Amino acid sequence: MKIKENLQKLGFSAFDADLYLALLREGDSPVGKLVSEIGSHRELVYGGLRRLENKGLVQSIERKKIRHYTALEPQILVRQAVEQAELAKSVLPELSKVFNQPSVSVKIYEGSDGFEEVQKDIQDSLKDNDEYFVIGGSGGDWYEVTGDFYMKYRKKSLKRGITLKSVTYQGEAGGISAKEPKGFCSVRVLPKNFSVPSATKVYADKVVIQVFGEQPVAIMIRSKAVSETYKNYFQVIWSLAKPIN
Repeated sequence: MKIKENLQKLGFSAFDADLYLALLREGDSPVGKLVSEIGSHRELVYGGLRRLENKGLVQSIERKKIRHYTALEPQILVRQAVEQAELAKSVLPELSKVFNQPSVSVKIYEGSDGFEEVQKDIQDSLKDNDEYFVIGGSGGDWYEVTGDFYMKYRKKSLKRGITLKSVTYQGEAGGISAKEPKGFCSVRVLPKNFSVPSATKVYADKVVIQVFGEQPVAIMIRSKAVSETYKNYFQVIWSLAKPIN
């Protein structure tokens, strides 16, 4: 159930998401009715109700010595998210001052969700009108992994004036050009005798090596020195590559 998954992304446990959805459906309910509805132990339901009350999503009232629970309007979730975002922005400058970031770090992202995290990081790391680079773009494999979300981030990039340069293989170039929105991506084709081991993204102070297979993996290296080396490498192979016909 997609709505339950989305509630979990908003910080609900699986149990609390089920309980909250039951309250939205059933309206004003005593605990016994909720126990029957979600098929769980009474004490677990009480615990979930307390957590939802503490979040300001549920209120309770006693009628004839029986306590009833009611979900408040779901718009509260949006208001709370906005308030949390504003709070995070307000404390970010002070947090940044005390953040002791290592000069080099490595992160590993797995699967489609991991690849989307990379797309989010590109948006966070680049300024308006910046460009970034892809070496050995694996068109078909990449679009298969990111089919549900890649265009969302492309539109964000276009709106901000962010562009992409990609050098790839003849067999992938046409597919990439066909998929990418106009004005976003410049593609060149590598010579037949030139090979690179994997698809690699280079942006800001990051290098992301993408490996496709049964379980796609993205390895992100954050290092200004490594990133600059790869940018220079890109410029060399960009000069060797030919514009797509």
